[in-house]
Amino acid sequence: MNLTSRAKGQAWYFGWRVVQRGSQFSGNYGHKGRKGQRGGSLPGGGHSAIGVTPAMSREEIEQTITQHREAQAAKKKRPKGPMAEEARTLMIFESIKLDHAIKKERQQSDLALARLTQFRKKNIVPLENKLNGMTYGTDEFADTFAEITRLENGEATDLWNEHMAHMGNVREYQQQLRELGMKHVAVPKDQQANVQLDFGKLRKGKQEAQEAVDAFNQLVGTGTVNNETARVVRVSKRRAHYVPQSFTWRPEDAGAVGLSTSSGKITMLHELGHWLEDRDPAIHQKALAFLDRRTVGETAQWLGDLTKFKGYKKHEIAKPDKFSMPYMGKVYDSETLGRYATEIVSMGIQEMFDPVSFAKADPDYFDFMYDLLRGR
Repeated sequence: MNLTSRAKGQAWYFGWRVVQRGSQFSGNYGHKGRKGQRGGSLPGGGHSAIGVTPAMSREEIEQTITQHREAQAAKKKRPKGPMAEEARTLMIFESIKLDHAIKKERQQSDLALARLTQFRKKNIVPLENKLNGMTYGTDEFADTFAEITRLENGEATDLWNEHMAHMGNVREYQQQLRELGMKHVAVPKDQQANVQLDFGKLRKGKQEAQEAVDAFNQLVGTGTVNNETARVVRVSKRRAHYVPQSFTWRPEDAGAVGLSTSSGKITMLHELGHWLEDRDPAIHQKALAFLDRRTVGETAQWLGDLTKFKGYKKHEIAKPDKFSMPYMGKVYDSETLGRYATEIVSMGIQEMFDPVSFAKADPDYFDFMYDLLRGR
């Protein structure tokens, strides 16, 4: 920081900017500047747009300018590239060939399975019915059993293997589809949020958690929680969860991701979504606005009725909208904390791990998550 003053006129030097303390008669008197833009020539106007005035102390000026420069640097690091709609359109266009290949393989698989069913019905089932009426140990029983075995190990096995081969191709194409999708939604490596994990005393599940944060960093840009650390703790008798920082009655867990012994990669990714929303107030407000827009006019219902799963507690309610899963519209509201969370970010980032399917199922939700995770 190069901050000096001159005896004559007391000019302030802020890097390449200069603000002259003049008067209405000097050549440096004019408009004071507009918020969010470079200032004008009024005394102090050169920096009034970022909140700096000559009346500030040296320390206050340095702190304000440092904060401004950090904010500007963070904006510059935000991932560039296509906006959500453009990325989604291109991704789906490139996925057409793979979609066609998957459809064709499924048809071939179904055909092989139908031929197997027909073959067994025509050739094997009659022999099995006949075998049930025979006396065990006779030559006739042995010959019939041998014929059934020959048919099962011959053409029936060939048809089953054909069915499984096509299903294997389906899985391979689906993996290629996920990789194609990730190519379009992944943030460039030099622009990723680079979130780290603090495992503390955690021993089991570290590999799955690390895989989850690696996937998280692929999807989240520097415009959000750049270079922050997420704390992970073990919970033994409860399902995986995230404890918001505002939960002061549980200070030992506040701000931490709680993993159970059965928590996998996708579960951890989901909980990191909650952590992201809690760490970045701007993201939380955008998630609330998105939820409100999608569920306008709806009444919250018990998740047990919406999903037919009766394991939900009575206070767990949601506005289902046209979400692929009613849980996405879950409502969190507390008398003391207000609307402290949503499932929008956590479920959304989970769905982004299979981006093509997500984009086709709910393009509006996909577009929201694509730009949100980049800090836009």
